[in-house]
Amino acid sequence: MTKSKQHGKRARQEGAVERTKASILIYEEGLQHCKDDNEKKLLKKKIERAQETIKNTKII
Repeated sequence: MTKSKQHGKRARQEGAVERTKASILIYEEGLQHCKDDNEKKLLKKKIERAQETIKNTKII
């Protein structure tokens, strides 16, 4: 890979991580206001998946 492609990839990854972190905050806020057990379960799973995605993303 050339240097310019690596920088583009890094910018995309950093942007994706920031968007994922914002999504986690929205999910957590929804979890606090949610009364339905099924919806709570889905939101918890979404939060778990998003955190795992951030953990597994290797920013070059």
